[in-house]
Amino acid sequence: MNKNLLRKIKALAEHGGTLAEQEAARIKLEELMAKYGITKDELDEREVDSYVFSYRTYRDKQLLLQVAYKVIPNWDGYKQWKRFLVMVCTAAEKEEIEVLHEYYTHLYEKEEKCFFIAFVQKHKLFGEHSLTPDKEQKRETLTEYTKRIQMMCSMDDGVLPYKRLQEAE
Repeated sequence: MNKNLLRKIKALAEHGGTLAEQEAARIKLEELMAKYGITKDELDEREVDSYVFSYRTYRDKQLLLQVAYKVIPNWDGYKQWKRFLVMVCTAAEKEEIEVLHEYYTHLYEKEEKCFFIAFVQKHKLFGEHSLTPDKEQKRETLTEYTKRIQMMCSMDDGVLPYKRLQEAE
């Protein structure tokens, strides 16, 4: 039996998306370990190597690091070179980091877009010459609308620098 496959199942059992997925993976892992006579100690042996991960922005780097903290047990850190991070981990952990980083990057970008729209509307940063929405823009669902309204309500109004505005006149 391929230990890397068992390690992937173990990672799913520990970090899976839902509790049901984690439980199903844990049951399957125990079944396969018993079938092939593999102990937990054998499975915990880590065959590590150095892997290079790239990122685009500061926020992307932060997200990549958070994913690595989640995936790699007892993580010792990383080395950085330009827009690359070198991490010591197993091949299965590398794969998991790449998949989760792609997933969370997509999710973050979606949330960031929602935040920007809520921010613009909260502070009324538009006028008659504002950018017009795409004609093909999909209609907002009730859930999306509610989320945006909740975001707007939780945002700080701040204090406009009226003194500076008066001095500019």
